[in-house]
Amino acid sequence: YTPPLVVTMRMSSRACFGAADRGKANVEPASASAHASQTWVHDTARFADACKTPSFRVLTWNLQLLPGVFAGQGGCAVSLESRARRVVANVLALANVTRVDVVAFQEVWHEGSARVIQSGLATVFPNQHKPAAYCGLLTVARPGLKIAHSTFTPFRNTTGVEGWWFTKGVAALALREEDEEKDGLILLNSHLQSDFWNGGAEVRGLQISEIVDALANITDFVTFASQPSRKVIMTKILVGDLNVPSGSVEYENMIPKLVSLTGAVDILHSQTNCDTFPLGQYAPVPCEQCFGGCCLPVGKYKHKTPSARLDYVIDVSNGEEQATHERGATVRGVDGTPRNPNASAGRVVTSLGKDQHTGLPLSDHAPIFALVGLG
Repeated sequence: YTPPLVVTMRMSSRACFGAADRGKANVEPASASAHASQTWVHDTARFADACKTPSFRVLTWNLQLLPGVFAGQGGCAVSLESRARRVVANVLALANVTRVDVVAFQEVWHEGSARVIQSGLATVFPNQHKPAAYCGLLTVARPGLKIAHSTFTPFRNTTGVEGWWFTKGVAALALREEDEEKDGLILLNSHLQSDFWNGGAEVRGLQISEIVDALANITDFVTFASQPSRKVIMTKILVGDLNVPSGSVEYENMIPKLVSLTGAVDILHSQTNCDTFPLGQYAPVPCEQCFGGCCLPVGKYKHKTPSARLDYVIDVSNGEEQATHERGATVRGVDGTPRNPNASAGRVVTSLGKDQHTGLPLSDHAPIFALVGLG
């Protein structure tokens, strides 16, 4: 999702880089005792720990940290940075009770909020990637899972004011365990064109093709950069807000495009009750503004009922099988055989997406936590 009134940011966004920009970001520490009683934390940990198959554990979440008080925006700087601190507390609460390998955020547009998140997660997720482009993407990884290579590719195909103002694209990361004998991970974090402009679905189809190209490029790099005598075995995952409703005709056309007509596994495909949008909607207070300075009191998110899944964790490890073999890499599975999709699992963690003090949503999207099997 991306708002229709991004043009208003032409006036307000730079001025809105407020409280955190004026000084060091203050990050509220997560309280272990406060979170110990949160049922969702332990339920999610039990879900993860019940999976005995070796896997990468990935969390993806669109945070709507977009300055502004119009529809689709997330409030003034004070409101954005306050929510960012709550996001940090919730992610740390989960990471304190079960392993989380990678967290991929979208719509981290506000620089002050980005610093709150990056500094707040730095101890538990020290390996971080935030492109310089105004893309809203932020990816963080746990200690021991180092970022060996990273790229950001802006989408060539865009439309509307959204395409003019934002630099949406795909961040591609090759992550390796410090023990290089273990399998590696290629993670693609992306946020596609919204439906607020004519031709949204057509543009997204072209952007999907660009994601496939980005996957091929980083796979080539990993293959040729590896030791010649060692097989390259990488789990490959696409995550993010793809703005494609699950179950739609567009969705049915998307999966084959992602992997050149072979092999994709949408981790939540067979699940029901896994809608992620809209979880909430920001409701500003009268006269709330985004032109710098403090604006207290601030608005808050109101509850909405999710009616669509726009967010995904998709295993693309078997994509481009023939081309991958030609490049000398080994696709997931023994001797290149298809992976077992049952080795993976995921769930929408709605409570993770809510303020643990007030119960109010922290974004218009709910997060997804997934375990993608190594084969």
